Amino acid sequence: MEAWKEFEGVCIGTQDPDNPTRIAAERKYGEMRSNSSYYFPKLFQTLQSTNDSRVRMFCCVMLRQDVSSDVWGKSSSHVKGEVKKSILRLVSSQQNDAKLCIALAEAAGALASRCYKDDDGWPDLIPFILKMSTSNHPSQTTASLTLVATIAEYAMEKLKSHKGTLEKLHGWIGKILQMNVDGGGGGGGKAVVLAQVAAIKALVQILMSLKPDSPPAAAFGKLVGGIFKITADVSRKDMEDRLLEP
Repeated sequence: MEAWKEFEGVCIGTQDPDNPTRIAAERKYGEMRSNSSYYFPKLFQTLQSTNDSRVRMFCCVMLRQDVSSDVWGKSSSHVKGEVKKSILRLVSSQQNDAKLCIALAEAAGALASRCYKDDDGWPDLIPFILKMSTSNHPSQTTASLTLVATIAEYAMEKLKSHKGTLEKLHGWIGKILQMNVDGGGGGGGKAVVLAQVAAIKALVQILMSLKPDSPPAAAFGKLVGGIFKITADVSRKDMEDRLLEP
């Protein structure tokens, strides 16, 4: 049996309604977490290989908890580096599963806040986000903008220190807010709306983190009107869908 299959089985066991089975699986999971050099590689192998959506979401939830706990704090610098690479690689590989992509981005966001506050940062993160801004897949756009919101909240200076980053984010967010909810490639209306919601969150967090009287704040403030357009478009689309119901 492949090692990740054993890990998958333990994840499934933690959600078993049978108390003895669940308790045994939770104990086993705790033992695995105590060895981060084993645990993190198996978690990412399982995320990449499993076809069980419950397991994928469970791994994302646990990953988000892990990077905010002693599991991360006690990990070696090598393990931390591999986790950072693995989570970005997984985010970039998700083109059709919006739910998983968002869950991974939320875990990456938790990791980013930890890295910027306690560790030596995450130099590859902002370049990764800017690269993802060219993606044609709304799920990847949603994930990237989720990360932008987190960085703006915890480390706005990091965004400001990368030359041209705020300008690129301004153009990107403005473009997303103007997308048509009826189309937009890579998933249609629902996927586009999710991307626009992420863009709104990123925009609001950026505005909250900038000095109100600064030129960047004035520039991003001009994008707020796009939020009202989205609200009108979504309301219209919802009404049309209701009218077309049999």
